[in-house]
Amino acid sequence: MRVVRETLLNAVLRDGAALDLHAAAFALGGRAVLIAGDKGSGKTTFLLHAMASAGADLVANDRVLVEIDDSRADATGVPTIVTIRPRTLDLLPFLRRHADERPASLLESELASGGGFPEGESVPTRDFALAPSQLAARVGRLRVRGGPVACVIFPVVSAEARARECRRLSGTDAVERLRRCFYGSRAVLRPRTVFESWSDWNARLDDQAAMAELLAARVPCVECHLGLDAYRSDANWLLTLLASCEGGR
Repeated sequence: MRVVRETLLNAVLRDGAALDLHAAAFALGGRAVLIAGDKGSGKTTFLLHAMASAGADLVANDRVLVEIDDSRADATGVPTIVTIRPRTLDLLPFLRRHADERPASLLESELASGGGFPEGESVPTRDFALAPSQLAARVGRLRVRGGPVACVIFPVVSAEARARECRRLSGTDAVERLRRCFYGSRAVLRPRTVFESWSDWNARLDDQAAMAELLAARVPCVECHLGLDAYRSDANWLLTLLASCEGGR
């Protein structure tokens, strides 16, 4: 399936038709909110808080395509397996059906029987990971294709537990942040996979940069510093943030 997915995506990206972002996304009130950032920036925790507390639907956990025209930007989620870190599981324990469950894209029948586990172990040793449809079902929300983009949020994990501070980014700052979130870019150099080689990253970089400027001009981009306690309360703060983005267009 991954080969088919990447082949189809690369055909779209070669035409310069979409901005390819390393981002999560949820839909609320018919509009999509993108949560952009690198690994460990808090995308999944923010996404799950919005789903569990604000009634948002799942668009994507790790990768989003954004098509931009003269009047709007539309996001479409790319389905990928959702890996959930221990800190997020501690905040949202209902994601586990029982305390020892650690699924890693296993079939329910495999989990029930213990099939494929190392001898002497009753649970998998791999990361806790779910398919997008499984994740949406566990939170009690829908998985949707996407929608017009309301805003882009860049979460920053704060050392201060109660931190919940958000600020609107300038156009220049927003473009720079978006450029760092191009899917396929590298914060740390390492060998590329065969799929990334096919995508011919350098050849499409100019197109991606131009579309990042368009997106920053079309929708608000916001940086949010969030401590763990920010997710222990209800979603009123998140709804207020989104309302301010809508009002500040």
